Amino acid sequence: MSLVLSTTLCAIAVSLPGPAAHAAGTPSVIAKAQAGDAGALVWVDTDKGTGLDDRTASAIHDQFSGTEWAVLDNGVVTVSKAGKVLVAALFASNKEGTFMPLHARIGSMTVDGTIYRNDNDKSKGFGELYINQLASDGKSARSLRIGVALNFGGQQAPSDNGGGGFGGF
Repeated sequence: MSLVLSTTLCAIAVSLPGPAAHAAGTPSVIAKAQAGDAGALVWVDTDKGTGLDDRTASAIHDQFSGTEWAVLDNGVVTVSKAGKVLVAALFASNKEGTFMPLHARIGSMTVDGTIYRNDNDKSKGFGELYINQLASDGKSARSLRIGVALNFGGQQAPSDNGGGGFGGF
């Protein structure tokens, strides 16, 4: 992974504000999952066309395999490995906590994704991230696609926070 991507991902992690109701305290983990082997794909778009970057995809695979995904009560999901946050994004959730869209933006990069939890077995799930980066000169872009099986153990899914889910749907 490039130094620019690494620096940008860390910047995302430290710059996300939670909802005002949680601003005064330290956020608590309401659900945690262990990721399995990551699937990774990296598209590169330039003025010469579009292609895959297998070398970067291999590095992304290694970085995101075995990560820990934590859902926090301040409306943020963190993805970390060896105690270091790789990605943090705001999330919304349905009432059952089985569908959690994610989003973050910093500078010319966006992070979107979703955590899905199995309706019949909430200990199992799947996480996907879409990280899009525009080069500073605007002449090229990279799109990272990451998918991982998630094991939540015996934890309950985050439920609604008094009405609807997080984000109100």
